[in-house]
Amino acid sequence: MSLLPPGIGRVEIVGQCTDSIKPEDILFADGVSRHLLGTPPNFQLGNAAALVEGYHHGSTAVIDSIKDRHWVVEGNVAWINYTGFLKCNPTTPGFYVGERITVTRGLIHEILIAGVVIPPGVCPAP
Repeated sequence: MSLLPPGIGRVEIVGQCTDSIKPEDILFADGVSRHLLGTPPNFQLGNAAALVEGYHHGSTAVIDSIKDRHWVVEGNVAWINYTGFLKCNPTTPGFYVGERITVTRGLIHEILIAGVVIPPGVCPAP
């Protein structure tokens, strides 16, 4: 039994998460929480707009590309592990991440960042 609403399936959610080029196209719930493992979620109205703004001008604006995505999806929960490449060194992996994405009523409700590994010396300081 799927916990997603009728007409929204796993393929659509995974597809929109991986294929969206512009953060504005990602289907975030307005009160989406993006937080680290071990910290409580922070579901507040307006979080979606702040998250999109962060993709353009915040700490995630330094990301050049995401590659090597590995998905596990069951019901309304998806785990993704991926490799990120930074604009300062787009040919060398800049970080590795594992995230759990929870979907509620067809929208991304929570992004739990389970771990981030940053190799040393990817973007040396000037």
